[in-house]
Amino acid sequence: MRYTIESRFQGAFLGAAVGEMLSNFYTGRSWHQVGLNWWDLDIDEGQQDQLLPGWGSQAVSACKSLIAHGRVEGNRVVDNEATATILPVALFFHEDAAKLRQRLNQLAASSKETRDESLAMGYCLLQIAQEKLDSSTIVPQIIAYLQSDGAIASELAQVQTLLEMRASLETTSYMLSNSIGLALYCFLSTPEDFRLSVMRALRIARVQPQLVASLTGAMSGAYNSLAGIPVSWRIAIKRPLTAEKFLLPCWGVTSDAEIVQLATNLFAAWSGALLPTHLSNKSPQRYAVAAPQVMRPQSIGPDK
Repeated sequence: MRYTIESRFQGAFLGAAVGEMLSNFYTGRSWHQVGLNWWDLDIDEGQQDQLLPGWGSQAVSACKSLIAHGRVEGNRVVDNEATATILPVALFFHEDAAKLRQRLNQLAASSKETRDESLAMGYCLLQIAQEKLDSSTIVPQIIAYLQSDGAIASELAQVQTLLEMRASLETTSYMLSNSIGLALYCFLSTPEDFRLSVMRALRIARVQPQLVASLTGAMSGAYNSLAGIPVSWRIAIKRPLTAEKFLLPCWGVTSDAEIVQLATNLFAAWSGALLPTHLSNKSPQRYAVAAPQVMRPQSIGPDK
């Protein structure tokens, strides 16, 4: 096991928040500034109107509902809200592709495109959590999972072509237009490097840049775990000013620690703990949970 399931849950949530945070910082700045000034991240007053209020908070709300009830409460959601629920739902139901499809179909709006976006992102996260992701074959697998020949399937076929061609970012930015397609390209072109995947997302996205960066961060964070997120970016998101201007309005939390703890509690609920908050306080060396349907030795070392 490369990383514990718990660390993948944590990496997915914090990765999504870091990606969105960096996108907010990038807005209105040159690529050179983003590459160099990571130690001084800030959100100008003028950028407050460009935040995605409701996306992160919707993901947090869905996560809390899954922890408490084992399902997402409420009626169907739409657009960005549907995209936001993918993260906690996909992680919680990652051991069963059929059940995940059922849950995402129940949540997705009547829009076929929104449903296919949810299924595409959800299936990728499922493969990551099960430690079965192969970057060279995952896109065709996703297309098959969609059971659809709509716009999203066509976009994903284009993603596969661009990956095989090793197309430049400039070419890719003009060939792809959907946030899921762009995020998948950025992640799958550099799956082992969280920093590079997110930086590519910041450069490539012409439409919904914050969403693309957040989705890329979620997938790369799940794949590379919490430990794969650069320390400098984790320090940046811990700053009080970041909490005031970004985490609170966008995610409804006051610190990055709340996001990590929420992911820990979701993991505990998924693993069957009756009291997730009690389990989350224990040292990770005192329990071990493997990916589903994968044989593991009873004794494992600490997470990488």
